[in-house]
Amino acid sequence: MLAKKRLFELCLFGMLCLAVVAPGAVRASDSLTVEKGFESFCREWMQIVTKFAAKKMQYRKADQGFIAEYDGFSDTFSTKVKLADAAKKTYVGILSYNEVRFRHHGMTPDAAKKGPFDIVSQSPVKAIFMYRNGQWQN
Repeated sequence: MLAKKRLFELCLFGMLCLAVVAPGAVRASDSLTVEKGFESFCREWMQIVTKFAAKKMQYRKADQGFIAEYDGFSDTFSTKVKLADAAKKTYVGILSYNEVRFRHHGMTPDAAKKGPFDIVSQSPVKAIFMYRNGQWQN
């Protein structure tokens, strides 16, 4: 009888330990939420940076017309999130993408600007972001 009572107490204690999460501990669901949030953050960040890059388009006179060029970014990217400090619930996010040089030839600057643009070079890029105080920061 005493052994059953002791076993019951140990099981109850174990369940209580599992139910109580230590302050500052990171649950798997928290990590998943942070990872999904990072993908969304990166998608928005890439859209903003792409719009800014297109505004910095440069034109130059060519043999027959004009060439428009700008540095943009690939449509595809990958993300990776790592826990940096469990107590502070901070994460590091790594965004991997390609920086792309776009070019189009046209008879006038306006025609060159309209595209369609060809990719003339690509370079791999990794950008690092921090997750602090409940949000991704750039």
